[in-house]
Amino acid sequence: MSLPIVGYFFRPPAKALCAALRPGAALIAVREPQNEFDPNAIRVIVTSAEVLAQSDSATLTTLCAEYGFSLDDIRDAESWHLGYIPAAIAATIAPRIEIGVDYPGQFALSPAGKPMIDIEFPREAEPSA
Repeated sequence: MSLPIVGYFFRPPAKALCAALRPGAALIAVREPQNEFDPNAIRVIVTSAEVLAQSDSATLTTLCAEYGFSLDDIRDAESWHLGYIPAAIAATIAPRIEIGVDYPGQFALSPAGKPMIDIEFPREAEPSA
């Protein structure tokens, strides 16, 4: 299933990372039950190694500089929080997935060019249509 990634505007340099990533880049979704705003929150992250492997260095450098980050900053962090699966969707999925488990997915773009995660949760965790 393809799910939108929301909140990336609030996480510099997440907006730049989303602009630099190529579709198919490996992402990870993980429950965040200690989230102060939403105990059903599902965080979407990307490793720095994946960002560097899936992005053009010159483009990444330019995009990140707009947010006050350098390529070294990207290299130095283990991973980056891109955003969340929308709350309404997470509310139906989170109660049925394990806390502390990394669920692998892939970066994708919506037809409008917005970041998404292609992910397969366990069948019992998928939201009903």
